[in-house]
Amino acid sequence: MLSLGGDVIVDEYTLQEPEKATFVVDSYDVSNGTVTGTFALELFPEAQGSKSIEYFLRVTKGRFRGTLGGEMNP
Repeated sequence: MLSLGGDVIVDEYTLQEPEKATFVVDSYDVSNGTVTGTFALELFPEAQGSKSIEYFLRVTKGRFRGTLGGEMNP
């Protein structure tokens, strides 16, 4: 979802071809739970009524960094 000012939904997008999306974990630090990596995907607007779906969002060099929390089962 994209929002305007964090409180109004402007558009809602969906992943229509999940087999073309990539999500790669480059590193994981067990001691503090930090994970980093990259991703690439295309998101298409949800068609609602007569709304045009000609525009899409393409992420080609996405990067993420986060911390895993809670219990993890092997």
